[in-house]
Amino acid sequence: MPILRQIAQLGQPILRSGTVKISDPREQAVQKLIDDMLATVAEFDGAGIAAPQVYQPLSLFIVASRPNPATPMHLNVNRSR
Repeated sequence: MPILRQIAQLGQPILRSGTVKISDPREQAVQKLIDDMLATVAEFDGAGIAAPQVYQPLSLFIVASRPNPATPMHLNVNRSR
């Protein structure tokens, strides 16, 4: 069951620190984080969320938590680092 994550506020150091690339987005811990991030962004009626915003220094962000034909959900794992 997904949990709501605490959201980092402007000025929190995690928002300016580097991130770590995700080697396998299918890992159980990564999938749990994704589920939690989806629940969190939906609860706050957001348009998207990045892992550092929930205090996880990973290269992961989610856009459009409530997909529809105009804005389908998109998950991005940045592997270019």
